[in-house]
Amino acid sequence: MVGVLLSLSRTGIINLLAITLPSLLLVRQGAKSAIRLTALIGVVLVAITAFSDFRERVIQRYSTLQSLQKEETWSGRIDIWQAAMRVFAERPFTGVGVGNFAFISPYYSTYAALISAQREDGGGGVAHNMFLSVMAETGVIGLIFFSTLLLSAYALAWRLIKGGENLAYGLLIGLLAYTVAGLALTWEYVKIPYLLYGSLLALRTRDGRHG
Repeated sequence: MVGVLLSLSRTGIINLLAITLPSLLLVRQGAKSAIRLTALIGVVLVAITAFSDFRERVIQRYSTLQSLQKEETWSGRIDIWQAAMRVFAERPFTGVGVGNFAFISPYYSTYAALISAQREDGGGGVAHNMFLSVMAETGVIGLIFFSTLLLSAYALAWRLIKGGENLAYGLLIGLLAYTVAGLALTWEYVKIPYLLYGSLLALRTRDGRHG
């Protein structure tokens, strides 16, 4: 929570809010644990924003979320999302190849072209949405595999929770956080989901060995 606020990441703060409610609903120990978690979140938020200079920066940064209709709020994401959709429309089955969207995007997005002009390698902007990125780079085939893997991880986490596996609660919240962040970030390449997938598989294997 401290890291999220200090980073001034709008995706981070949205993610924090998005996972707080499910976290409270999934607490197995009941109301007392939920109250303690809520109190902890409140204390951390108050402590971090107690410094006047930082509080002003937080307010200035996060107040932009009130103007979702403005392109400035999205830091060029709307333009590049539209570019990803156009790329997908042109190559819906195979896409442009893994890792190639950043080099194709300047031809479809003025924001990506601006980034490309400032980089030595000529690369433009990434898709800033892992689902759109997978669509543009690997087409509908890659999207099906990517989405199926993610949904199967959710299903496995839920089955483990129903089976009484405590760690699965945290992994489920981790999957939710990863998915929410991935809506605004190109996170199909990061290591986080594979750590979650591997942990879920390890729990399933352990439960299988114990009957």
